[in-house]
Amino acid sequence: MKRLPSAPFHGTATSGVVAQDNPAVKLVLVEIALGEPSQVQSEFTCFDQDTVDQTAALLSDADVRAAYTQRPLSTVDQDLADARSRHAVGLVNESFGRTARYMLEKLQKAAGCAYVDLRAYFRLLSGLEVAQTEAHAEPDVLVVQSAATTGPSWTTPAIAWIVSRAIRTTC
Repeated sequence: MKRLPSAPFHGTATSGVVAQDNPAVKLVLVEIALGEPSQVQSEFTCFDQDTVDQTAALLSDADVRAAYTQRPLSTVDQDLADARSRHAVGLVNESFGRTARYMLEKLQKAAGCAYVDLRAYFRLLSGLEVAQTEAHAEPDVLVVQSAATTGPSWTTPAIAWIVSRAIRTTC
């Protein structure tokens, strides 16, 4: 068994639990650099309720929803999907996600901006993301999105992929 040297990868704890004493499991780590908290805060621009409501209305439009869910994968997402297929990846542990509503509200408050109700926007966006994921589903790949164990983080450096043909047969 090969051990990872000390590295700033996030998500390896979850992967390690699955891989423990299972020689059929191989880990593939894909690094994704995210913004530093100070950079995110300094570049943050307040948003207003009117703009959020207009965006929610746009996301509610049937044609916009169809275009969003049926859009092609980005080049990097297509490349990753191709790699998963080529290497028989059966389980993907994504230890990341879009910016949480909590973080946007926190940034908004820290910048002295007025309160903005983001519930409708996030409800619509979540539904669109589920529909888009389903439109590009990969056969025989289980994707698990999990939260960071230490709370929201802007500096999560990696996605941990758990690669195992043995897991595929047991799922």
